[in-house]
Amino acid sequence: MPGILNPNSLNGAARTLAAAHPAATAITLGAMLGEMPQWSATPLKTRNYAAHQAMKPAPTLPPPVAPSAPVVPVFRDEVKDGRRTIEVTDSDSIRTLDELLAAADVDLLDWEVERFTVNKWDVTMKGPDALPMVASNWQVKANLIPNTKLTALSIAEIASQLAPLIAKGGYGFKPKQAEGKHYLLELDLFDAHLGKLCDPLESGEEYNLEIAARIFSEAVDALVARAAGFPIERVLLPIGNDFFNSDSLIGATTKGTPQHESSRWQRTFATGCALVTDVVNRLRRKGWAVDVVIVQGNHDFQTAFFLGKVLEAAFTDVAGVTVNNGHKSRKYYQYHDCSLLLAHGDEEKEADLPNLFAVEQPRLWADTLFREIRLGHRHRKLETKYRSATEYKGVVVRYIRSLSATDAWHYRKGFVGSMRGAEAFIWGRGEGVIAQFANVIAG
Repeated sequence: MPGILNPNSLNGAARTLAAAHPAATAITLGAMLGEMPQWSATPLKTRNYAAHQAMKPAPTLPPPVAPSAPVVPVFRDEVKDGRRTIEVTDSDSIRTLDELLAAADVDLLDWEVERFTVNKWDVTMKGPDALPMVASNWQVKANLIPNTKLTALSIAEIASQLAPLIAKGGYGFKPKQAEGKHYLLELDLFDAHLGKLCDPLESGEEYNLEIAARIFSEAVDALVARAAGFPIERVLLPIGNDFFNSDSLIGATTKGTPQHESSRWQRTFATGCALVTDVVNRLRRKGWAVDVVIVQGNHDFQTAFFLGKVLEAAFTDVAGVTVNNGHKSRKYYQYHDCSLLLAHGDEEKEADLPNLFAVEQPRLWADTLFREIRLGHRHRKLETKYRSATEYKGVVVRYIRSLSATDAWHYRKGFVGSMRGAEAFIWGRGEGVIAQFANVIAG
């Protein structure tokens, strides 16, 4: 009946009571519950678990999980054996070659990219909300080699800087008229080695870019002054013959021999361009025509050619100036019945040079009576005379002194004691060399 306690739902004691006293089954649910303790309605098992849990200490919650720290990119920039390697890994901000070159501050006038690689991979990491997130890491690597080529832009920039120094009209230049006898002045300023470093503590002599430029300029003035008694109409100015000391970004010769340099290559090259330009202008102001001949050396084979291109650009259409920057290492020059072979002297055998002269330039050989050969490289003065079968038509080979000082390597090898200086020769039509001057550098 409604409201009546079902004996089957009672515990064992209650069922026993109900069986003995059937009338007790009429007790209403509400009355019986009112007489029982409040907890009696909760199962014993549940009551025991709750009591056990109440006795346990409050659990210690783990600290909140922080998101994964961002991955720090690993950057590598090293130079070994003249080659440069730049690499960044675990990066999300540098993804391309251009971004890597910018981050490493690579000057592409100094370096060129030989090869490069770009890799990407995904990693799972905890985000700011402690939930997993996917991030991308990048690896960008580039192998660089020295840029040994002077770009067309660089040549144009240097030529534009020199342009204001050059008077296109030729300083009122007027070729001297053939009034009486006139002569050619040959100025030989060989082996200047601009940029070379000599430490007096190592070799007893001091030499650097500034000293080299000053000595070169002073030698020109001294030789011109000594030739003042001759009516000069033209000047032959051979430039090169190791005018520069090195031929690469790492301060080495054309074939890679390391050098001790006193300045960065850009400053050395710009100084050399300005120096030669100034010398040519000073000679032009005297009303002389100037013939510049580029003679490449073993220290500056490429850079001497670059210098020649700058001079060609600087003196284009300038009255009274010619620049011979031909690709051949041996150059030839003619003044009336006088001729010259100009070379550095590091490749050819000396005994072969007279025959090379005749074979390479048969017309020049036939048209001239007075022939000489100018060489540098040895850093000392030497003269040898070869005679033809008739003995009155000969060719003289002259090694010209060097302007540069002794560096540590030459001192250790014992290459000391040669007199430094520059030389000049006066050539006359029908006479050949009639005078010779020297500007000796003492100390």
